[in-house]
Amino acid sequence: VNAFPSATTTYQLVCTDTLTGCVGLDSVTIVVDSLPAIQVILTPDTTLCIGDTLQLNAIAGLASYAWNPGTGLSSASIANPLAWPSVNTTYTLQVTNGNGCMGNDTVQIGRSIVSLAVSAMDTFVCYGNTDTLLANGNFGGGTPVWTPNIWINTTSGALVEVTPLASTWYMASVTDTFGCSATDSIFSQVDSLALNFAIVPGDTTVC
Repeated sequence: VNAFPSATTTYQLVCTDTLTGCVGLDSVTIVVDSLPAIQVILTPDTTLCIGDTLQLNAIAGLASYAWNPGTGLSSASIANPLAWPSVNTTYTLQVTNGNGCMGNDTVQIGRSIVSLAVSAMDTFVCYGNTDTLLANGNFGGGTPVWTPNIWINTTSGALVEVTPLASTWYMASVTDTFGCSATDSIFSQVDSLALNFAIVPGDTTVC
């Protein structure tokens, strides 16, 4: 006889001798080990910024832990490894208790790919002239913001125009929908020849 109890159950066997009518009794208790739910404390699934590390947590005290894949983890065989996957990764954790019963759970760790790089149309800007600055990259749903707010036509957007009256560092930053950010800056150098130009000698009268 095969038994598949869903909870701890005591089975009783009654045997009757067909010749004498004697009855024999015996019983057996099958204990069902209800493995606790694996508590991977990540609610909801998490997206990491570039360079960030996250600690994964499962309940302690079980006989064994096996995380798969093991890449991007400080250890694949402990309850609470550090995780820093380089790409979006779904980790599966299989645990075994002291009675050999197994359970598993999964957690998804995303990786933000927000990026930003700033370029300019011109290397030098003549005094009084306008230059165009461009932010390129993966903005992840965000909008570049520029600083400082001086000699610039707008502080928001991928493309801005600047008319600096002095050489100035302009910085662009962007934050994606996960709160991860990227920044870059560019030096807008003003050629001040127009300010220093003068004819020598000055006005004069010639006979």
